[in-house]
Amino acid sequence: MRSRLSSPGARRSLALSVLVAVSLVAAVGPAAADARLTLTDTTVAPATPTVGAPITAETTLRLSAGSDTPMTVEEVRVVDPNAEDGEETLGTATDLGRLSPGETLDVPVTFTVDESGTHDLRLVAEGTGGDGGSVEATRPLTVGVERGGPQVDVETDGLVAGAGSPVTAIVSNPTTAPLRDIAVSAESGDDRATIPTLAAGATETVNVTATGEDVGETTLTVTTAYTIPNGARLAAQTT
Repeated sequence: MRSRLSSPGARRSLALSVLVAVSLVAAVGPAAADARLTLTDTTVAPATPTVGAPITAETTLRLSAGSDTPMTVEEVRVVDPNAEDGEETLGTATDLGRLSPGETLDVPVTFTVDESGTHDLRLVAEGTGGDGGSVEATRPLTVGVERGGPQVDVETDGLVAGAGSPVTAIVSNPTTAPLRDIAVSAESGDDRATIPTLAAGATETVNVTATGEDVGETTLTVTTAYTIPNGARLAAQTT
């Protein structure tokens, strides 16, 4: 019987080929599933948001049942991606706890808006998966904001230095909800006029007294304090 002999170099090549093949097989396996987070069912309160008043956006965080790792929810924030100086955070909720696969979490985020109109905002949720990896989910949020305070037109025949002069303030409510406990006062006056309730779209005229401090031209500032439907007490000035 003849036997085939191989050289030591050939045996080493064969061993190396087997080792490479084994290494390739060991590297192949099921890919780890990330923590998959989504934001759903977002609501905004109050129904008619107003400038300068607190607005609450409540969203539901859902960790997919297909995720193979839980996650710690670190924060949910409302951002304005169209701000003049770049993306601006308007409000943040933090320390929100932990989500297991298949679980949901309702998160309210309170923020304010300084200008009326329609604002295209964004909800951003961030957290850490059980494997230490970062998890993020976003959702667009469009909010229509009305002018929150009453409009005030001031009329006067002029102020007398050192003496009280009558000032007429025409107060109107441009919003779609009533304003309460409206207090109107002049910067240099000793009295104020009040309006218990001003219905949506209504106008009322009140009179206050202002005192001129010096002879010559002066600027008269009228301050209007008021309460909006959610109970927040706000103030605005008219010059």
